[in-house]
Amino acid sequence: MILNNENIHASIKEFEKQFPEDLQTRLMIEEVLLNFRDHFGTKAEYGFRIRRRPFGFSRVLISLKGEPFNPLAESEEDNISLILSSLMEDTVKKDSYRYLLGTNFVRFTLAKDKKTRKIPGGNVTIAALLAVICGLAFRLVPEAVRLPILSNLVEPISSRLPKVISALSVPLIFVSILTGICALDEISSLSSLGSRVIKRFFLTILFVMGVTFPFCLLFFPNTLSFGKGGFEAQTLITFLLDIIPTNVFTPFTEGRTAQVVFLAFVAGIALLTLSDTTARIRALVPELNALLLQMMKSVSFIIPAVVFLSLFKTFAGGDLQAVIASWRFVAVNYLATITAVALTVLRLPVFHHYSALTFIKKLQPLLVGSFATGSHSIFTNLQYELAEKELEIPKKLYSFWIPLAHALFAVSNIVPLFASIFFNAYTNHLEVTLSKLILIVLLLIELAIASPKVPGGILATYSLLFAEIGLPDNVLGLLMASNVFLINFEVAAGMLLKFSDLEDLHLRMQKEKAANH
Repeated sequence: MILNNENIHASIKEFEKQFPEDLQTRLMIEEVLLNFRDHFGTKAEYGFRIRRRPFGFSRVLISLKGEPFNPLAESEEDNISLILSSLMEDTVKKDSYRYLLGTNFVRFTLAKDKKTRKIPGGNVTIAALLAVICGLAFRLVPEAVRLPILSNLVEPISSRLPKVISALSVPLIFVSILTGICALDEISSLSSLGSRVIKRFFLTILFVMGVTFPFCLLFFPNTLSFGKGGFEAQTLITFLLDIIPTNVFTPFTEGRTAQVVFLAFVAGIALLTLSDTTARIRALVPELNALLLQMMKSVSFIIPAVVFLSLFKTFAGGDLQAVIASWRFVAVNYLATITAVALTVLRLPVFHHYSALTFIKKLQPLLVGSFATGSHSIFTNLQYELAEKELEIPKKLYSFWIPLAHALFAVSNIVPLFASIFFNAYTNHLEVTLSKLILIVLLLIELAIASPKVPGGILATYSLLFAEIGLPDNVLGLLMASNVFLINFEVAAGMLLKFSDLEDLHLRMQKEKAANH
């Protein structure tokens, strides 16, 4: 078959017809075919064969004659090595690519044909259910035995485990920001278009927090306080001064997120400015980022343990107020996210006379895929394709916007992070003062940039946020369990919000260009 878009689409449809539930392998096949097309061109010929074995392992074989080219290896051009590695983690083995007799072969081995029902949330959901059952059963144990076990065994372990992920998150935050800045290639990228895009990102973050705030006040009453002494200006000034560290080691040893972000930006701008003399260091940054990402993934098994111990302690201790209040956290997330997305999308018909339904229909494949997988990154190629063909956005704009949005700005995390502060204060009978609220806004701007984009990243972000604000971390398990009901929706909604903002900027730029002419 000729390696054109029509045949690629037909091959993917053929696989979907036989394996409709295997979305992960389907995405891998699409990535491989697109990488072959980009390397060999649309006139090359390829083979696509599915060997289905009812009582064994089915296989997909893709072949293409020509020079050696591994479509599963890192791509410097498209920056998709991390995407591919996350997709390949479970489905692709080391011998998936081979070059024999002048032909490139890519083989995917699929699991045995059997209908498996995946539990939403996976291990986190299982851990939460087990914690509820075990916690309620443990309440039958005499109090004289139960309370010492909870205080001397469960409490120390449950408080220590999140710190393992947080310890890795601090250097990962530094390197992730450094990687994103280095991806800008030249300091000139920060001028004109670049500065305008980054400005819109920050305004979007503030907008989402502004929408979330009234819902937090509604669902978590009596948590906002103006303080006994009014506005605590000294607290705010101290925080702003503390952003600048006294040395380069303290932020990492003490887990000071704000200082780490500051150092990352200083180092990133320095590397970008001295591009000629720091080429080797810049080349090393993505490799270091990949190493830290892999380390984070290797300890992600801790997340179900954190959820289990936190919920077990809550149910076994008999204090179920936080559990009952968790519906408020979920409600705030849904209502605030829907409102923020709706207001962003409605800018298109109000300011540009562009039908919101038409816009959403154009993004339908991306929104459905994001909701189904709960992932920002695995549809990167689809994002580029929709931006260019469906939305007709100039390459100069979308090629800058999409990777930067993924690397540095996690808009979909803003609502749960902001709501988690008020949820924590509400369940622990604490108050959020006005000065502390300003600190929260500043911290969330930083964490929106610095949130680790890996399994366990949101847990680490919750932990780091609570530590900076001075709140207890006894609600981490409930937040992670609640996240099961939110993650897919938040990712799809975040994707719609970001593309609505991108289209709004595109249409405004078109009007400005027309006005200048």
